[in-house]
Formats: sequence, structure tokens, C-alpha cells
Amino acid sequence: AFHLFSYPARAPVANSTDLKELQQFKTNFQAGRGLTAQEQAVQQLYALGTTLGIALLAGAFTGFILMVPLFDQPEGEDLFDDELHWGVPEVHDNGLTSRPKPLEMPPAQVIKRHAKQLGQEQGTSGSRVAPESVGSTSVQVKF
Repeated sequence: AFHLFSYPARAPVANSTDLKELQQFKTNFQAGRGLTAQEQAVQQLYALGTTLGIALLAGAFTGFILMVPLFDQPEGEDLFDDELHWGVPEVHDNGLTSRPKPLEMPPAQVIKRHAKQLGQEQGTSGSRVAPESVGSTSVQVKF
């Protein structure tokens, strides 16, 4: 049986006198590879280094993929704006927050705010959203 704090690779090799001595005290003792403590430590360090190396390479690869313009990366303050992709609770003047309703679509406020920012950045040729055209279910964006 496997035990958390046992090192089966360090058990004596098959047909050795050390294994026979241990089997006298514990009959179900299995033969191992006969590694020393140093050899076991080196193998564990090698496994740790390999795991960290794979993790670093995979993280760097993922980072490069996410930097591709195809994925439409947010810029500036939008990097820290959860309202673009998540339903966030509203913060009221008294400091209390309210949860969005389960099927409520909160992006109307977000679209209004971001359309205003886009219009300011691009001047009068940017996107404009009329306040009356922003409803709870449909939004009309005019170009």
C-alpha cells in the first residue's frame, strides 16, 4: 500500500540481504530500486525543476497568445474595469451595494459610459448613444 511519507524507490533491491532482513519484520515489504537519500533528493529536485520549467514556459506562451491583437485587449483604465465583462453590483450614495437581478442585463450603463468616453476620445465623429435609446433590453448605437 502507498503511504504519504514512504519512499518506495529507496527500498532495497530484490534478492538483497537488506530486503530479506526487512521482510522478516514486515512480511509485505516490497523490493524497490535501492536509491540512496541523495539520489532520491536529486530525482525530486529534477522533478521540481521540470515542473517549474513547464509552468513558466506555458505561462509565457499563454501571455504571448493573449498579447495578439486578435483578442481585442482592453487598454488604459479598461484593464481594471469589471463592468465590461461582468455584472457588478451598483454602489449607492449611502455606500451600500445592491446585487444585480439574476437575469438583469446591466451593460446599458456601461455602454452609455463607454460610448461617452469613446465620443470624447474621437471627437464628434465617434460613437454616439442617445440616452433615450438605451433601454434595459436593447441598445441602439449610431455611428
